[in-house]
Amino acid sequence: MFVKDYIGYYINNNKKDNMTKTQYPTKYQITKLEQRVDEELDPIIDMAELELKAVLTDETENAMTYLSKKIKADKVINNLQKAIETLEVAQRQAVTFFGKIKDSNLKEKLNYKFRNKKDQDNYYRSDNYGRGITPEDCRDQLREFAEFIAQQKVENKPEGKKLKELKLYKKASKHKIWECGVPDQLQAQLTEILAGVNIIWDKSKQLRLQNKQYN
Repeated sequence: MFVKDYIGYYINNNKKDNMTKTQYPTKYQITKLEQRVDEELDPIIDMAELELKAVLTDETENAMTYLSKKIKADKVINNLQKAIETLEVAQRQAVTFFGKIKDSNLKEKLNYKFRNKKDQDNYYRSDNYGRGITPEDCRDQLREFAEFIAQQKVENKPEGKKLKELKLYKKASKHKIWECGVPDQLQAQLTEILAGVNIIWDKSKQLRLQNKQYN
């Protein structure tokens, strides 16, 4: 009697365990479902990002023009450009002056910057670190400010809202995969979520709809 009771207990427990195991998708199923969500949403997200990038480029240029006048950066950059051009003229004059030294003994002591034409040209044109802040540095900084302002602005434009919404749909779909324990319910919930972005999760249903259109 004891043995029969034990066998019955063992069988019932195994049944419960098996029922419990079937409640949750396997790791492989979860991975495949995540990949499927990526395949469905990533192309739409990529397209939305391209659309937003075009808007961001225009807004950045507008912000640069606005900032340049608003904070008077254009005057600072122009003054710096003129100062550098004046400096370069003075540098060339110094190179010419010391480079014409006649005394051979003194000429041997001449610094490399004054020795040949190639070194002279490189001295003014390519040694940006030695010259300190350049107009291009100022323009780069202005662009960085402009991009920050433009980014905030485009987030509230239709293209920005669309991209944000698509990313939220993707996030919601992934969370549902991780949270839902019953595979059948999960399919229904993913179908409901992704319908919001006109994605038909059930491909057999999509095929039936396409065939209906052709007939």
